[in-house]
Amino acid sequence: YMNGVPYAGQADAVLGMKIKGRKKRVLIDFKTGSEQEHHVIQVTAYKKLWNLIHPDEKVSAIGILYLKEAYRNKPNYKFKLVRPQIKRWNTVLELYLDKHSHNGVIRPRIKPKPREIFKLGE
Repeated sequence: YMNGVPYAGQADAVLGMKIKGRKKRVLIDFKTGSEQEHHVIQVTAYKKLWNLIHPDEKVSAIGILYLKEAYRNKPNYKFKLVRPQIKRWNTVLELYLDKHSHNGVIRPRIKPKPREIFKLGE
């Protein structure tokens, strides 16, 4: 837990933008493929984490930049400013912790040890 936060993540960009004539610090996550409801929850989590780590440089808006498959050949994108969904994020986090923690401590995921002995066909 860093500063009491039981999750980590990294947004793709934090930059200054003018929104309705006012300069704001905006946290943006890039996505390929179609829009999904959970993207807003994810970028909400990033905003909470950023503002905790950077209290003097808080973000005041969040957005998602959707890139289509052909974006490398020609500009093909959609940018959306979204409203943080704090209540939904807190619910998702609570459910995750309920499933994956013990007394508030997240259980580590231990990967199986790779096999060292192989038997090739008989």
